[in-house]
Amino acid sequence: MKLTPIPSNASSVNAIFPESLARLALGCTIYDTSSSPEARVYCVDTDDRRLFIKTSTKGSLSTEAVMTRFFHHRKLAAEVLLYETLPTPDHLSNGGISQRDWLITGEVFGKDCTDESYLSDPKHLCEKMAAILHMLQEQPIHDFLIPRRTDSYIANAWSTCSRILSNATGQDNPTSNPSLTKDIDVRYYTDRFGTASVIDIARVFQEYSHLLASDTLIHGDYCLPNIILDSWKFSGFVDLDCAGIADPHIDVFWALWTLQYNLGTHDYDDRFLDAYGREHINEDALRAVAAAEVFG
Repeated sequence: MKLTPIPSNASSVNAIFPESLARLALGCTIYDTSSSPEARVYCVDTDDRRLFIKTSTKGSLSTEAVMTRFFHHRKLAAEVLLYETLPTPDHLSNGGISQRDWLITGEVFGKDCTDESYLSDPKHLCEKMAAILHMLQEQPIHDFLIPRRTDSYIANAWSTCSRILSNATGQDNPTSNPSLTKDIDVRYYTDRFGTASVIDIARVFQEYSHLLASDTLIHGDYCLPNIILDSWKFSGFVDLDCAGIADPHIDVFWALWTLQYNLGTHDYDDRFLDAYGREHINEDALRAVAAAEVFG
């Protein structure tokens, strides 16, 4: 996690936070820890604890708040201290105000798995990732009332995939409308399953998406920055906006992706798969997930 210090004087704090939260942050040590353009995340060190304050567009953090509370109940995430939609300084409207979501959580103690102390021992890291994933997937879900995610996951990918298939003009010609594919990144599929055209990947999704189940608790973005360890002991998950009940291959896909991305090699894929258990993996379902991520 990258900590970028930001000023904690009144003018800076009042320009960022709603009035009620500015009083909390004023005079504290504040860092910007944001990693995506969709949301801003601030780390605020108060007198007695470290808080993480996340903000995004109105309504966009509601699922994350619900899921974080659920995971905290299972001792898998930090406590949610506040979730509200609040009037917030709007830098795009010349001093105006807009309604934004604000989510405050406590700290999950430790360091995320991109820390060098973990990346420097990739074999152990792969085994730890597999063990934590099993622990998550074995969580009981009988009392879990959040709607299942698989149907919307498939529908989101199919909305693009179906247009590509309907525009296909031949086996070797991806589409008759190149604008349909300009923002598609086929590497989510080809990095693992080899060379394939957009139309090839669309046909894979069409053929195998029915294999995706809705019977397992998943993180949904099972990547190294979202898993916190305290000296190799699991401490908790963060960024739970994609969590829910869905197909376990979604988290397997992201585990393989994040290991390759952060280690810079596929050399440890087999280590993870062996530790996770190849008998738990349906290769065609994994292909369907990879294809879904191309179009999703």
